[in-house]
Amino acid sequence: MTLTDLITFNKKKETEARTDVEVEVVVSDEENQNAPLYKHLPLRELIITYLGLTSIQAVISLERNAFRPISPNVASDFDSLNDLSWLATTTFAVWLAIEPIWGKLSDLFGRKPPFMIAIVVYVLGLILCSVSPSWTAFIIFRAISSIGSGGINNAVNIIISDIVPLRHRGKYQSYYEVVFLGTNVLGPVMGAAFANNDKWRGNFYVSAACATFVGILLAWKLKLPSAFRSKESSVARRVYGRLRRVDYIGTLMVSVGAFAVACGLQLGNRKEFGWSSANVIALLTCGSLLSALFVVYEWKYAREPLLPLRLFRYRNVAVAFLLSFILMIGTSGHELYQTTFYQNIVNLTPFKVGLIEWAETIGQTVGGIAFGWAMALTGRYRPFLWLSIALVCCGVGMMVQINPDIPHALLVVQRAIFGIGFGAVSHVLLIAAQVAVEHVDIAIVTSMFFFFRALGGLLGNAMYGALYDFWVTQALRNRAPPNTPQSAIDAAKNSLRGGRTGGGRSSPTLDRSIVANAYADTSRQIMWTEFGILVFALLASLTIEHFPLPKTLGRRGVKSHEEISTETRCETKPGSEDESAPPKPA
Repeated sequence: MTLTDLITFNKKKETEARTDVEVEVVVSDEENQNAPLYKHLPLRELIITYLGLTSIQAVISLERNAFRPISPNVASDFDSLNDLSWLATTTFAVWLAIEPIWGKLSDLFGRKPPFMIAIVVYVLGLILCSVSPSWTAFIIFRAISSIGSGGINNAVNIIISDIVPLRHRGKYQSYYEVVFLGTNVLGPVMGAAFANNDKWRGNFYVSAACATFVGILLAWKLKLPSAFRSKESSVARRVYGRLRRVDYIGTLMVSVGAFAVACGLQLGNRKEFGWSSANVIALLTCGSLLSALFVVYEWKYAREPLLPLRLFRYRNVAVAFLLSFILMIGTSGHELYQTTFYQNIVNLTPFKVGLIEWAETIGQTVGGIAFGWAMALTGRYRPFLWLSIALVCCGVGMMVQINPDIPHALLVVQRAIFGIGFGAVSHVLLIAAQVAVEHVDIAIVTSMFFFFRALGGLLGNAMYGALYDFWVTQALRNRAPPNTPQSAIDAAKNSLRGGRTGGGRSSPTLDRSIVANAYADTSRQIMWTEFGILVFALLASLTIEHFPLPKTLGRRGVKSHEEISTETRCETKPGSEDESAPPKPA
């Protein structure tokens, strides 16, 4: 190689190096792909930030727990008690549609702007709920508040991922369980205070005021790194440039598809429609078709997908999404019908029912704290994931023993064991998914994790509603005397619904023992179904991979985004000559 060739080669390398630097600046400023969104905070600032995030979650939890006992009063005031179940359906549908969007906005604009917008939407929804003129308007306004609360929950989990290392994240998230325990105590008391004489509107006024106060403090004190960087001096152009990158077609598909499926499942459980109704079939078909088109569009055509299918190449992410979906299906049945069983069949007073459910709440708090600290001390998550799912299986397996004469102490033990496992599994599973990806994917992984949870809850509610109706009819037929008219079967079924039409007492033609044992048979079938689903979840969890939980921010169990970007720039196309190598000697 001559001296001239060597000088030419060196000049070429210097030019390429300058070009690389220029390209990196453009990417960092305009596209912002490599800007780190995590931030090392001093301990004092970290504590203040965490208290602020926990406070807004406490307001949401308190409002939900206060609304639960007064929701029948709200529906009764609008003469719509039979349509009360639409509230839960609408909430699940909204969460399905909005969860991926919040994650994308967090990547485009940074963590704080979408978080503040979510708080504003939540407060606006609460204020509108307090002035609702009709039941339809109330459902719409409740959906608006659910959009905000879903965004807040999403943002809080993402922000915690940015400021707390993975090794200690379970420990910090477990602290919220103590707040959760407190809101479960104060919420029903607060709801009872607003339950009578059309005072339920006051619940939303108080909650809106508290959320506004906490939101102002967060806007003032919350200091987070911003992804909103650009050479454009105009704010409008910067906003427009970011908004152009939102996947609007995918958003529309998943929103309409989720709502169609939710409405179809809700109407299918209603007598006036049924699963063979043309309306139900059309809604479920359209929703399923849109969901399939959404996957194809995200895979083939979306420029910046709402759901990047490349994430499913990570085993932990795929398994975590699957488990979050399965676990919600596997735990929806007893949550729907256990309280009714306690009141109608075991003849427990509401106070005793509350004590039994308190055992599960305390168990969730203990499980969340214990497992979070255990992960922080050991740096491992797989054993605690397996143990938490095993405890959930054990709790549901013990519930299979349900019968009208079951000891009350055994009911407490069942719910406590279930609560310990259920309170820990969500935290552990989310960490297992987050540790497997680069930090730039944390937001979308977190939002999609809660998306699959909401999807599992929606399908679980519909599935157990249909199974309950079928199994309780079959059980009453099997236990009733021959030639019992259908009207007597229907009357017995009505005597089990919420305790308002008979509380499990004798129907006009069926003895109470027949009704009680038929409902016990149905409950056992539901528990066996849950148990089988949870055993499958336990087996699936064995495929989770282990990555060390880092003690510093921005590190994961795989290569960092910067390393991948560097390797990508160094790669050459197959079949092309490697120009980075020095010229061969003549």
